Amino acid sequence: MKKGRRTYGGYWTLGNGVRLYMAYRNQSEIYRRGESDISSAMRIGKACWAIDDETALAVKTRDIRIIAVLVKGTGDIYITSTANYFNRDLINFQDYSARGGSRQRLLPLHKFHVEYGKVKL
Repeated sequence: MKKGRRTYGGYWTLGNGVRLYMAYRNQSEIYRRGESDISSAMRIGKACWAIDDETALAVKTRDIRIIAVLVKGTGDIYITSTANYFNRDLINFQDYSARGGSRQRLLPLHKFHVEYGKVKL
């Protein structure tokens, strides 16, 4: 998925045939919900990964059941079910469309399984 000059993610098929959407993010892109730093946001459960609404809908339309976030620099992979991004009890929305951005779905980090340092970039 490319917007402008930046690639935000892509569709992958693993060796076992499992298909997933992998978002590419920097550690600094963890959404903090108003907290001054990522550590504070993580400590109180406010830290989230955001996926734009359009991408989430495209993933669901393709019947892809896994969304992952690959953190550039660390190689950490955060893995969750696509269904979590559509569960209104788990997500929050943030709308940046008035500022030229897009509507985002925010899912707390504690809803992800983490594989640390799995991918070397």
